[in-house]
Formats: sequence, structure tokens, C-alpha cells
Amino acid sequence: MNLRKLASTKETFNGLINDSIDKENALHASLVRENSQNGYVYPALGSPIKSRDSQPLKDHLYNVGTSFNWCDNGSTFITVSEDHGIRTYITSQTLIDDDNSQLIPYLRIFKSTPIISSALYPDSSLYSGSCSMLISQKDVPLRLQSLIPNEDNEYPIIQSYQIQDRQTEIFQKVNSMSFLDGARFITGSNKFISSFDTQRSEAIASIPSKSGIVSALTNAKSEFANDGFYSGSFSGKLTFYSNDLEPIEQTKVQNGNGITQIIESSNGKYLYVISRNSSHVEVLDIRMGLKQVAKLTGLVTLNQRITGDLLPQSQGLIIGSNDGKLLVYKDAELGMDCEPEFVTLNDCIPISSVVVNPSESQVLGLIKGDRSDEYQQVSLQKLTF
Repeated sequence: MNLRKLASTKETFNGLINDSIDKENALHASLVRENSQNGYVYPALGSPIKSRDSQPLKDHLYNVGTSFNWCDNGSTFITVSEDHGIRTYITSQTLIDDDNSQLIPYLRIFKSTPIISSALYPDSSLYSGSCSMLISQKDVPLRLQSLIPNEDNEYPIIQSYQIQDRQTEIFQKVNSMSFLDGARFITGSNKFISSFDTQRSEAIASIPSKSGIVSALTNAKSEFANDGFYSGSFSGKLTFYSNDLEPIEQTKVQNGNGITQIIESSNGKYLYVISRNSSHVEVLDIRMGLKQVAKLTGLVTLNQRITGDLLPQSQGLIIGSNDGKLLVYKDAELGMDCEPEFVTLNDCIPISSVVVNPSESQVLGLIKGDRSDEYQQVSLQKLTF
């Protein structure tokens, strides 16, 4: 396997938060000047929010990326970072064909406080004129916000959702969320699992979470499972719920310190469960009531959220590691213990997120770095077998 870097934020995210924003602004200004002669007008990049209600940026920290989302057509991707920023990048064919290009956001907005979790709306695309994201922040309602500016260069809030503790009326912190389809989504908080209609501010239904903080939610698409979703918690419990929030099956993952991601295998027979502080990925058999049947070994994770993705055409699972390796488990779908093939990046920087482009399956989106490392990066890499 070979890996080739196509593009990255190498000139912007390699430093403290305020420094990275300043570098990004300078590169964007240069891009605007270079293209002004062609008559193309780039949207202005948003600035950090400074108000009485905003939380100041921790400018002594590095700008860690927290999530990477491809739009369904693969032409655009959206990242969330610890500077409270949401950035939209366009992946042109030129960028994919070149080596080591500099990534500069096309759009950038900031929220007033840290973003706890997010989920991209299904079928979002800049080219269709509809691109929005569910955004969770502390002490405010959950919001569905457009990521495309209107004529006043504002990013409208499409809908707000009330997730409150009825006894205290305090807004619940949403730690995980997932769209069931374009009309419904589910959320997991410290105390509740809730189901929402995107058009209504109140939950359709809510149930107490008896497993603690809900840290991962994934739709069930397998033919071996009824319509529903999987919920994982920081206590290590994994539960399969119907779409009506009825618990159907539950198991306890013994490995690690809290579930960070649940992935259905391409053949629909297994779940891959990724946890913090873990040495392997648990493999559960959906057909056997979520029984653990195998381990994918060779993983190195610390107290950090690690996420992976499925490779196309049943080529297995790919995941990053804290020692800067990409791990490919080609035989993951066999439901047997297996070791990975390694692709080592030269810099040995921790890889917290790997996401496969839905239309260019050889192109990977990576988030690299952690809070102790100044060399943060969002990058695009091309993987060939």
C-alpha cells in the first residue's frame, strides 16, 4: 500500500490558535488577490466572536481538529476545530491531481463557545445551495445551522431543538447525534436519548440513558437488524434500539475506556467498536445478539476520540493510531481475530480521524495531532493498493 499527500493545512494549523487564524487569513487574502483579475469574488472568512456571552479562545493551546465530514458528492468537506470554527473546503480536480497543496477554506464561521458535537445534514452540498449542520454547544439549544451565507453574509439558524432536564430546565449537553434520514435524527446526552423531527423544536420521544453519557450513535442498516440504531456510552455499554427508542439488545464492551465509534461492516454481519485507551477494535456479531467474536489488534489509542471508516468494495476497515500509523484490516469482515497492514506516515503525528471520500474512494480525509503537539493538520491523502 502506498500513501501520497495531496493537500494539507500545513502552513496554517502548525501553531497556537490565534496564530493559525492569522496565517489562514493571510493565505486567504493572497488567494483573493490572485483571483481578482478573473472577476471571481470569494466570500469573506468569518472572524472569532467577541461578545459578552462568548467564551474567549484559549490562545495558549493548539488548534486541534475535532471532526471531518465529506459531503455526499465528495466535492466538499467540512471540519470542526477547537477554535470554535467550522470550515468548508472545496476539493477541485486540480487539488486531487497535485501533490502537497495548501488547503485554504472557502467558507469559515465561528461559534461563540466550544462545539461539543456536530452532524452534517444528509445530501448537503454547496452546489445544490443547501448545506447545513447540527451543532451542539453548552447551555444553549441544539441548532440546525446553514453553512452557506445569505445576502447579508449571515449564516441562518434553520431550527432550534429543546433538550432540557425538566426538573432543572437546564439545556442538556448533546454528546452525540446521528441523522436517521433527512427528516429525523437522534441525540445522546448525559441523561437522555431523544428522537427528533427536523421540522419540530420539541422531541418526538425521549428516554433516560441508563448507561451514562451517550458517546456514539450509529444507524442500523444491516439486513440482520430491524430498523433502529446503536448507542454506545463512556461506561462501555452498547445498546441496539428501535427507531421508537425501545431497547432491544445490549452488551458490555470490556475493552478500553468508553466507546467513541460504532461501525457496521460492509456485509452487515458485524459491528466494529472503537474505544478510548484501547489496544484493539472489538468485533461483535449482529446475528448472535451482539456477541463479541473477534479482535482487530495492533491499535494504539490514548484518552482521545479516535474514528475510522470502511474502505470500498469490502476492502476492510481503516483507522488511525496515536503513533502516526494508518491501520488497514483487510480481513475484518471474516469475523476472526486479525492484525493490520500498516501505512506509516513520516511525521509520526497521532491520527485521530480517517474518513473515506464517498465518490473518490482512494482519497482519505485525515485529522492529525493532539493537544500536546503543535503540528496539527487536516490533510487529504491518496491510498493505493
